[in-house]
Amino acid sequence: MTNARTALALSAALLLAAATPALAQRRAGAAKAPSAAALAARREKASAALALARARHVRDRDADAAARATLEASAIDPSFPDPLADLAALSESRGDWAGAKSWYEKYLALDPAAPDAPRIQRRLSHLQTLADPAAPEEARRQARRELLLSRARERVSEGRLGDAMVAAAEAAGLGDGWDVDAVVAAALVRAGRLAEAVEALDRAIAAAPEAEKPALRQARDGCARHAASRRAAAASAGALRAKSYVLAAEELMEAWRKDPALEELGLAAAAAYVLDGQRPRAVEILERLRHSTRPAVAARASEMLSRLPAPAPQP
Repeated sequence: MTNARTALALSAALLLAAATPALAQRRAGAAKAPSAAALAARREKASAALALARARHVRDRDADAAARATLEASAIDPSFPDPLADLAALSESRGDWAGAKSWYEKYLALDPAAPDAPRIQRRLSHLQTLADPAAPEEARRQARRELLLSRARERVSEGRLGDAMVAAAEAAGLGDGWDVDAVVAAALVRAGRLAEAVEALDRAIAAAPEAEKPALRQARDGCARHAASRRAAAASAGALRAKSYVLAAEELMEAWRKDPALEELGLAAAAAYVLDGQRPRAVEILERLRHSTRPAVAARASEMLSRLPAPAPQP
């Protein structure tokens, strides 16, 4: 009996010994795997740190301090790819081509399907050229110019128009061309300097390849129409102040004809006609705008129609 008990105890001990490493491994794995809530909190904290690093960089223009702050954001959540792209851009701005290339490669390794992956791949090609001391000087110049133009376009999309113009000017210093004028025009449009944008687009059209000219002409015509409508709208403001309501309405209608997308001008013209007592003309315009594809314009036109004074009774 004693021998049986001893054998049983020994078997139990052996089974426990065999199971203990597996249990310990499962416990360790459970301890290493954070919960979804913890991962979300970590990502949120890293995103906030990255936003702060970006804001400080815009404010202080200190690339080294921005890089340190961005590294701290990356350390909070190493699976977050965005800080790596920022570190690449900061390295690029300092002329550290090899560093920029390395950070972009790490970014793509974390997020191969990133929406900007094609753009990053193109940048990597240019960075590869710049990081290669044996690359021909002309190839290095062209690669540097393309990187600057790409940065200028990004700054335009971000609304950092001063930075965009600086990058475009640096690119022009490495070789002027229609593409520089196109980027400058985009920045000028965002800044509301439409007449200057038209001039830049005229220069771009004159020098661009034939395949690029239709899109540039379309952009140029749009800018010209918008500039003309803005001038007409400004003229109508003066007429309104002078209580010349008919003149104001006509100026607004002319501006709207030049740029039909600016339906707000039609609403303003209808209001001017109402002030002049020309209810039928206002109704005609508002009925048209009531069917606008823009919900805000359609709603405003319907509201104005509902508030129009009743027509005067016929004698």
